[in-house]
Amino acid sequence: MKNAGQSIKSVLLGLGLLSASIGWGQSEASIAHIDALYRSTGDSLAAIPSFFHEQARIHTITYDSNGNSQINALDPSEYQAELASLAEVYDIHQEPLVLVARSYGALASYYYSVYTRLSEPNGTRNVIKSIQTAHLVYDNGWKISHLSVQNENPYAPISDDLWPEALTKSLYAQDLLRDASPALDTTPYDPNKVYNPSQVDEVPAYPGSPELYADLLKAFDVMTAPEKGYTPFTVVIEEDGQAVLKYVGDLSGTQITDAKNFVDSMLLWYPALKDKASVKCKLTFYLHENN
Repeated sequence: MKNAGQSIKSVLLGLGLLSASIGWGQSEASIAHIDALYRSTGDSLAAIPSFFHEQARIHTITYDSNGNSQINALDPSEYQAELASLAEVYDIHQEPLVLVARSYGALASYYYSVYTRLSEPNGTRNVIKSIQTAHLVYDNGWKISHLSVQNENPYAPISDDLWPEALTKSLYAQDLLRDASPALDTTPYDPNKVYNPSQVDEVPAYPGSPELYADLLKAFDVMTAPEKGYTPFTVVIEEDGQAVLKYVGDLSGTQITDAKNFVDSMLLWYPALKDKASVKCKLTFYLHENN
């Protein structure tokens, strides 16, 4: 199998697109972990599960010719099996292009474009564009807790910012490209729009292990589904992962204070994703009426 291409680290250094708020020393090891994952997709598929947390989830999003999406949920072993099946037919070469990073203590999040070339024995090459999001936690070393692979929507091509000609021109020269791209989706972006979980491609995810989230809910006697004796309130997860308390109309004064303390105790969430972008999303929680 071919090597998975130049490292993300070298791309970052070349473009200078790493967020100024992230210290290189703090994030270097987690970026190296992502680099190693891509090398493994080209030459060591058996090692794939070792890059993930044992409770990790992988979502792959594909589109048909009409732009309709299909979401597949996999665990690390299933993801490795999918890649192994692909490698039986193709030589796999992956090239990370532009990466945006954010790190917060033992948590790291990466959003990046990936150029994938699948080469057949007869020399035919197929090119796949994708946007990928990786969330990592530090647990005796960096581990990927969530990976989202969103293949390009034929009716909403990846933007030039994430697919720059300076980086892709030489790659395109080697591969078979489609003759034309469908029309762009011109629906204007509304920065004030707040989505319901059913309207997004990826719902907000609380960082760390499921036990960490369960402990937070238990500490404030909060539920995530309706239950007798519990009062609803709404929290909006902003594009940057910040949790903001919103609707509290049914809560008593004491409950409002408890709801504020609950939200203030939250870590930064991994925000909801829609059409390859972070968006606001509202979540409904339920607080015990005796609080």
